[in-house]
Amino acid sequence: MQATKGSHVIWLLAVLALTGCAVSAQEYKGMMEYQVARAEGTIDAHVRAEVSYTLAPDSIEMWRNWGNPDENIENYRKAMMEVIREDLVQSQIFASVNAPGRSDYDALVRVENQESKPDHFKLKVVLTVLDPAGKEAVVQYSREADLGDSIFDYVDSMKRAMGGSLSSIRTQMLAEQQGKGLRALVVAHRVIQVVRDQVQRAQAAEAQGDYATALRTLRQALTADPKSPAPAAAAVAFLHRLCDPEGAKRFGEAAQKAHPTDAALATALAGTGVTPHAPACEAQALNRDGVALARERNLPEALAKFQAARQRAPGLVPKASYNAALLLEASRPPEAVQAYLEATRGFLDPADQQEALTRLVATAQRARLPVPETADRRYRLGVVRVEQKRYPEAVTEFEAALAEAPWLVDAYYNLGLVYDFTGATANALQALRAYVQLAPQAANLGAVKTKIVELEDKLGVLPPAGK
Repeated sequence: MQATKGSHVIWLLAVLALTGCAVSAQEYKGMMEYQVARAEGTIDAHVRAEVSYTLAPDSIEMWRNWGNPDENIENYRKAMMEVIREDLVQSQIFASVNAPGRSDYDALVRVENQESKPDHFKLKVVLTVLDPAGKEAVVQYSREADLGDSIFDYVDSMKRAMGGSLSSIRTQMLAEQQGKGLRALVVAHRVIQVVRDQVQRAQAAEAQGDYATALRTLRQALTADPKSPAPAAAAVAFLHRLCDPEGAKRFGEAAQKAHPTDAALATALAGTGVTPHAPACEAQALNRDGVALARERNLPEALAKFQAARQRAPGLVPKASYNAALLLEASRPPEAVQAYLEATRGFLDPADQQEALTRLVATAQRARLPVPETADRRYRLGVVRVEQKRYPEAVTEFEAALAEAPWLVDAYYNLGLVYDFTGATANALQALRAYVQLAPQAANLGAVKTKIVELEDKLGVLPPAGK
């Protein structure tokens, strides 16, 4: 009985120490030593700081018998949250912290004060960077500090532990941010979510019979993440629906080399349970007839078949557009360029797309086709946006210029650089590879090739076969 009273006296002293004075962030700030170094550009992310306590059940009961523990804990929670917020603002790693009016977030800061027994305290600081759309963890930072076994210096111990933990986490985050590692992780996880959404939208459009939207959205998904098996599986199934089993097999087997155990890809490659799209099947038949006529040197009839295939299923049989462009190159180059452009927008296989693009640019250059005024203006506006550091808008302008005039090859170079700066490494690599192939005599070719090798190494990918 005497021992119990003694314990209560000790806990009373502890409660008085914790509740007898106002708790504010100022108590902690003296323990914080901010780094002189700052992040080189903030991540486009918004941090929500959250602090919570978890106490042992017997401790909670003890605190309820003495004073107002809930109010006390809340005071400490608010004070710690203010310190964490200031720490992240000082580091300049994220664009904003606890941004008003925002319900989404990229990072959750959670501090748990856990005690393993009534006379022993630990402070654990966990910072988790989350994908804003899917709320999935990107990377986690964790520090744990022992506050000692004396409850009398608990407050000072907590301040020291809090300052040391946040300082250590911040130092690591700054190092990774300055090396662009943290930015790359955030961007990569955003891309994963974007690709998932694009595949789902493509499948929904396909189910509704909107095949043009399904094709366009699948291409976006494949471009956003060429290494993901999900868009590859969806593309293989889509090619089967368009009555192109050869294309589905070639594309699917190439994807299977990178993902040999992916069940969805294997199912798509088999082509079972796919309902063919009748107009596309008819267009495929017309294209095959045209190929047979071309082999017999009956070129006018062959061209008529290819043109009929393009009209029967616009944009869905890119091989027909490509074949028509081949026959139009010599006599009607502007029409050939438009047919090649249609093919580049319809091919799902990057190799087929690149081949069509190469011939398109060569045809436009031989015919000295001018760049349309609208495309030229958007390209120049993209350059202005880069100078203004408005990079997402610059990407939009460069892509719009290329969509209208793919032979404006300088736009590939600028687009690649902007993509690289914003962390979209895969897109940067694709744009710069296109530039090298389409501008083989460029003065900066050596520097661009070195940059391509750097991007390939960063992504862990091999160069295209034969390159």
